[in-house]
Amino acid sequence: MKRITKLLKDGPRHQNHIGKAITVAQKTAEELPKEPGEEYIKIKERQQPTAKRLLAEHVVRKYVHGLDAVAIDAGSTLELIVERMMQTKQDLVILTNNMTAFRRDTRREAQVSRNEFVLTGGKYVAQFDALLGNETHSSFELFNPNVIIIGASGVVPSKGFFCHGNDEKNVKHLLFDKDDCTILIPVDYTKLGKADSYIFGEMRDFHDTERKKCIIVTVGPSKEGDGAPTGQYDQARKEYEKHIKG
Repeated sequence: MKRITKLLKDGPRHQNHIGKAITVAQKTAEELPKEPGEEYIKIKERQQPTAKRLLAEHVVRKYVHGLDAVAIDAGSTLELIVERMMQTKQDLVILTNNMTAFRRDTRREAQVSRNEFVLTGGKYVAQFDALLGNETHSSFELFNPNVIIIGASGVVPSKGFFCHGNDEKNVKHLLFDKDDCTILIPVDYTKLGKADSYIFGEMRDFHDTERKKCIIVTVGPSKEGDGAPTGQYDQARKEYEKHIKG
């Protein structure tokens, strides 16, 4: 009886200890070093931030609707698109290898969402803050989206769509090659006319409207400047239009 009485008396003290332990654990988690890729994404987000925000808002408002199945890969602009989808849309199924988007969504204060947010498997690649490799490829291969959103590091009308790494090239090519869907490639003005390491898709696929619908979504330099190469943007746009008409 004395033992039971002592436990009852010590109850609040034990609860205080538990509360302190939880606080310490939370503080420790906050102080853990950031993933290497987080710094990379922050650098990318500081490049043409206005254009990227406008792209994200436009893509989600015009092309994403409730009950859509959306496959979206990695990149700073695409992270903003995921963020916007989670804020403004409902009943989506979103499959992504975008670790930035997944990490930030788990930190949101409001965790209640009617969207299903799924992360692919794969190896973590800090250079892109993304999951890549065979498991990523398999996850996207088994998914049947009606909307696909792919990031590109460059677009050259006479050649196609470019990316920087070999692993990401394989994932992007898989997504670009899917049928019966709308494929969106959002790129800010600095990517037009720019080539990079690998081509993951060719412009001629835009003409095959029976298999899929392909759309480039872009935005020109703002009037404020942003250090924007306006002449380069206008020239690339003309070349793109000429290639599509031709």
